[in-house]
Amino acid sequence: MNFIKKHLNFFVFLYFILMVFIFRSELLIPYVGINSEEIIKEQAAKRTVFIQWETASWSGIILSSGLLETKILTIIHEESMERISNSNNNKIIISFNDGNRYEALVEKWSPCNELSILTIPGGTVSNLPDIILESDSSKISKRLFSFGHPLGLNLHYTEGYLSSKGNMIKPCGMITNGFSGGTIPGQTGSGVWNFQGELSGLIIATSAFRINTLDKDGIVTGSSTIPITFLGRYITSRDVRSFIQD
Repeated sequence: MNFIKKHLNFFVFLYFILMVFIFRSELLIPYVGINSEEIIKEQAAKRTVFIQWETASWSGIILSSGLLETKILTIIHEESMERISNSNNNKIIISFNDGNRYEALVEKWSPCNELSILTIPGGTVSNLPDIILESDSSKISKRLFSFGHPLGLNLHYTEGYLSSKGNMIKPCGMITNGFSGGTIPGQTGSGVWNFQGELSGLIIATSAFRINTLDKDGIVTGSSTIPITFLGRYITSRDVRSFIQD
């Protein structure tokens, strides 16, 4: 009993620490857990890769990784896929954000939504959890973010909102949503994520409008395309899920 009395303050302190640990949410003490925004962003950044083939470059995300093979999910536009298929050089270079570079081959590609899976033989080790695909219940104005490598630059972060839903781009049924965060050429294939850490989709293109150059008689002599960076489009998680499972 004397021992307890002598060390009472110490036991009270231990009891207080234990209660804080157990009831931290009830005590309104901030706690950074596995679902915090910073950790979600960090994992999305680690998944983002820089993709190069000859003079072209774009972005992608790590779909899965292991010792035997690593799969990269990305977008390859139809004209680019045709050039790759008709070239003697069908190896694509994947650069990870840790500085490692690997050669990959096209394993699967969809002519409708231009989704593609690239495979790195031999695999890598990234220690990333499985990707969780967002449900189709997202509402307009939902917060979203993206990492990519626009214009061949280092890792680039953009944040915005789901600005529109269910826009058909191709007659075959390609459906895209709008991302207000801004997209730049080279950001194609970047993942679009919500702040629960779920994949909402992959950026397919920036929206753009065409300006014609006219001579004095009003005859078109040329044209140029101006990107509208705040009207980026992305392939939805529904199409990504169908493509992966097919």
